[in-house]
Amino acid sequence: MMGRLFGRSVIFALVALIVSLIPHSAGGAELERHGEGRPGSASMLEALAAQDTATATLLNDEGIVGIALSLDAARQPHVVVMLETSEYEFSVPDSVEGVATETVVTGVLHAFPCSTTTSDCSKPIPPGVSVGHPNITAGTLGAYVQDSQGDYFALSNNHIFANENAASIGDPVLQPGPADGGSVSNPSHILGPLDDFHPIAFCGGGSCNASSPTNPMDAAIVAVDTETVQAENFCGWTPQSTTLPENQVVVDVTQLKKCGRTSGFTTGTVVFKDAVVNVQYSSGSVARFDGQIVATSMSSGGDSGSLMVDLQNRPTALLFAGSASFTIGSPIDDVLDRFGVSIVDADPPNQDPVASFTVSCTVLTCDFDASESDDPDGAITGYDWEFGDGNTGTGETVSHTYNSGGSQTVTLTVTDNDNATDTTSRTANPSNPPPPPPTPPPPLPPTATPLAPSLETCPDTLADPGFTDLDAISAEASHAVACLVAYEITEGTSSTTFSPLLSVTRWQMALFLTRQASVHGVPLPAAEQHGFTDIGGLSSTTQDAINQLATLGITKGTSETTFDPLADVTRWQMALFLTRMADLVGVPLPESPNGLFLDLGGLTLETQQAINQLAELGIAQGTSGTTFDPLADVLRWQMALFLTRLLEADGVLLE
Repeated sequence: MMGRLFGRSVIFALVALIVSLIPHSAGGAELERHGEGRPGSASMLEALAAQDTATATLLNDEGIVGIALSLDAARQPHVVVMLETSEYEFSVPDSVEGVATETVVTGVLHAFPCSTTTSDCSKPIPPGVSVGHPNITAGTLGAYVQDSQGDYFALSNNHIFANENAASIGDPVLQPGPADGGSVSNPSHILGPLDDFHPIAFCGGGSCNASSPTNPMDAAIVAVDTETVQAENFCGWTPQSTTLPENQVVVDVTQLKKCGRTSGFTTGTVVFKDAVVNVQYSSGSVARFDGQIVATSMSSGGDSGSLMVDLQNRPTALLFAGSASFTIGSPIDDVLDRFGVSIVDADPPNQDPVASFTVSCTVLTCDFDASESDDPDGAITGYDWEFGDGNTGTGETVSHTYNSGGSQTVTLTVTDNDNATDTTSRTANPSNPPPPPPTPPPPLPPTATPLAPSLETCPDTLADPGFTDLDAISAEASHAVACLVAYEITEGTSSTTFSPLLSVTRWQMALFLTRQASVHGVPLPAAEQHGFTDIGGLSSTTQDAINQLATLGITKGTSETTFDPLADVTRWQMALFLTRMADLVGVPLPESPNGLFLDLGGLTLETQQAINQLAELGIAQGTSGTTFDPLADVLRWQMALFLTRLLEADGVLLE
C-alpha cells in the first residue's frame, strides 16, 4: 500500500524487530505448546542462569533448535525449549535448575535469502518482501501464482506493479522497490516484466458519487522464472492453494494474518464483508471498490500487495488499502479468477541442468570449455570430466595432455545446486607431434662417387638467392639451391624462404622438370590434354607443365584419368622422372648398374634399375650404404641436389 496510498515519499519509523515463529505445515495454526502450567517459580536472575545452563546442556541434543525465556500468565519466568517436532517433547526436563520449562514446536528454522523485507534478495525470493514499479516507492510481493500452462507469476497490486494504470505491459518490476534501493540499472534488481493488471476505474473530479464506476480489485501480476519462486514467505509460513471463499468468511470471527514489507507478520479480525469503499490514491485520484473484505488494522504504508490468509493459511484477500483503524483486501478468489491462476503452495520442481562443452586440441594438449552448460532454474555447482584415457578433472574449463594421439571419448557431468546431474560426451582428437626434421644423408659408399656441381655448371661465384632458411642443410645443398635459382628452375616459396625441409608435391615437380628440360635445350611440346580430371584447380601454367611431361613420357599419371597433383613425390618416383629426363636429354645411363640397396624388393624392375642407375651416376645417393628408402618423400633440398647433378652430368654451362 506504499506510495499510492501513503504518498510517493516513504517515511520510516521502524524501531523494533518482531520475530514470530509459525509452523511451516500448510494445516498448522498457532504455535503448538506443551507443558503449560508446569510448577516452579523463580526470579529473573535465576531464570537467566537456567537459560544459560539449558543452552549448554540441551541445545546440542537432536530435535532441539532453540532456547529462550518467556513469562507465563502469572508473570513468572520460565525456559522455552524450541523443537523440530513434538516427538522430542519428552526428552525435555520439567525444569532446569528449579526453573520450569515449556516446549514450543517451531519446526526447522531456515535462513532466508533476504536479511530484511526491504533487502535486495538473492533467488529464490520469498513473498512478503519489497517490490515495485520503477515509478513508485515500494509495496509487497504477496504470493506466487501459476497458470494452467505452468508459467509462474508474482502477485501484488495494480498500484504497486502497474503504477495506477500508467505502466505498459512488459515494464520491468523491481525487487526491492525503488524506495528500498531497487534500480533498473542493476540487472539483479529486475524481478520480471509486467504481464497483466486489472485496470482501476477512477471517479471523475476527485470524488465519487452514485454514478461512479466500481472496481472489484486492485491487482496485477509479473512474469517470473522458476528460479525466483519460493512458496514459503519471509515470515516463515506457506499459503495453501485452497482458498477461504468469501461466503465462508465470518464477521468478528475469522482471523487473518499477513506478511508485509513494512510491518512484517501481523494479525487482524474481519469486521465487514461485501463492503463498498472509496480509496484515495496519492495521485489525488479516488476509486470506488465494492465487495471488499475489511479487517481490523493489520498493515502500514508499504504493505500493499500482501496476501491475507486465515489461521489455517488459506488465502482470503489481497491487501491493498487501509487506515489507522482498518485494513482492506479484495476477495482472493476474484483476483485468481481474473488472471486464471492459482496460489503456489510448494516450490517448483527442480529442472535438471544441461551439460554442453567445446573441445579444441593442439597436438597432444586439448582444452575443454563447459561454459555453454546451463541450469534453467538454478546454478551449476560442479563440473566433472572423464578424458577417455583413465584420467579425470574438475572445473568449468580444463586442459589435459594425452600421452599419444588418437580419438578419445570425453565425458562431462554437471551437477546443479539441487544435486541433479546431466552428462554428455564428445570426441577429442589429440595428434602426435610432427617428427623432427631429417638429418642430411651420410656420405656415399665407396662404390659411388658423387658428382659435385662443376664450376662451369654451378660456379662458386653464384649470387646469394637471399633465402634465410638454409642453415639446416649442408653447404653443398645450399649451393645447389642457388644454382637452381640462377637457372630459373625455382623461385623459392617466398622472396626470403626456400622451405628446404618441405616435401615436393607432384605439381611442383612438373614445373621443375619442364623448366629443367628447357635448360637442357629440350623444346617443350604443345600442352595437349591427357585426360587428367583432377588438375582443374591448378594454374594454367601448371596444367600445361603436367600435360607436357606426359607428352614427353616423363610421367604417366597415377591412373589414366588422374595425376594426383597434391600428393608428395616419393624417392622411387623421382628416380623414374630423372632417368627418363636423362634419357631424353642424352645423358648415357648404365645398362647393368650395380645393385647397392637392399630395400628395393617391392618395386618394379624398371624402378629398381632407375634407382641403381642414378646411384652409379652419382645423381642420387642412398640414405645409407645399403638402403635407398624408396617410399620416403623427396624434400626440396634433395630435389635441388638431384637436378643440379643432372645438369652437370649433361655438361650444361651457366651463361
